[in-house]
Amino acid sequence: MIKRNWSRRLCSMLDFTPTYVTCKCRNPGVMAALTDMYDVNWDNGERPIDLMSIPSYIGCSLSAVLCFFSLILLIYFRTQSKTAELHKHFAMAIFCCQLTFLLGIDKVHSRMLCRIFAVTFHYFFLATFQWLMNEAFNLYIVITYAAHSHGEHTEGGSQWRYYILGWVLPGVLVGASVGTHMDDYYAHDMCWISWQYVWLFFGPAICIISVTVLVLIFTAKEHHESSYSKNERTNKMIVIYAKALWTQTILLIVCWFFAFLSIKMGGIIIKCLFALFNGLQGAFFFVFYFLLNEEVQAVYKASSKKKNLSHHGFDFSPTSSMEDIPLSVANENATELGSPSQRVDLMDNHQSPRPSRSQDGQHVRSRRKRTEIEVTSSDEDASDCEMMITSV
Repeated sequence: MIKRNWSRRLCSMLDFTPTYVTCKCRNPGVMAALTDMYDVNWDNGERPIDLMSIPSYIGCSLSAVLCFFSLILLIYFRTQSKTAELHKHFAMAIFCCQLTFLLGIDKVHSRMLCRIFAVTFHYFFLATFQWLMNEAFNLYIVITYAAHSHGEHTEGGSQWRYYILGWVLPGVLVGASVGTHMDDYYAHDMCWISWQYVWLFFGPAICIISVTVLVLIFTAKEHHESSYSKNERTNKMIVIYAKALWTQTILLIVCWFFAFLSIKMGGIIIKCLFALFNGLQGAFFFVFYFLLNEEVQAVYKASSKKKNLSHHGFDFSPTSSMEDIPLSVANENATELGSPSQRVDLMDNHQSPRPSRSQDGQHVRSRRKRTEIEVTSSDEDASDCEMMITSV
């Protein structure tokens, strides 16, 4: 009888997870992966970590929805300023980062899909903090321009520098990290970077946060020194902008700290804290960057005023603006229609609520003609007086 034993000489292990193992064998045959339960050094492996829980899903979903809702509303209200453009890109970066973490951090069943999620999450994580730094630089530029112009705040410079810093630079950093550590870049138990190369993940983020905090400190110093030279409206806008940046900086740091702590430890309390700060980050983003946005408020007030005037008979054409409103109608709207004696009845003269451009031109030309006749007559009277005095 031939005695057959299992041997490990012809096979070697390539990869393993808590659910499967990948081996490479030199000869074909019947293979099996066994564990030696009688070995004193035998390790049965760690229990799989519950990466996501119900509070984690709620926190990530709330933050992603609020940021995406802010982005859609900023586009809907047609905000055109450079500051509003930064808000849109910042919202997009946070939304993509939250969505990638929500959907892909635990997709370990597919190796290729898991690696795609790991690289994508690394990219959007760095892009989020990069756009936060762009917001801080923009605030410093706003304060500098406002201090030198002594009036309403203005914006200068090209947006391409922000696009390069916000979208291109994170891609370069992630590409360099993956290219230099291709084989052991990925973790085995989650769709994230390996713990031995975690400094490639947190190192650039810490540098970006440090620069952001320094810029915010210099911004506060500049604003304190030049606040007397700006009007009240500009000062109020800058204070709201600074509060928004400080709030987002603190909440993003605390939120992702508890996120990675929950991945490592797996406690339900830490996951609840992660969900709480994640939801607060999205809520404060919606409040500061949309509800308190000065440009959004101006557009909403203008649209409400046009709707009110249209309701009372003023006809707006697609090219009309608020300067085209007749003075009588504007006064009527300002006093909220006041008493009946203050109202202007435009229908008595069988005219449309909005005068035509030809009527306006004829009225202006007739007014100018009357003015010229009056000036000419006054000059003739003055010359007659001079002749009389000279003759006397």
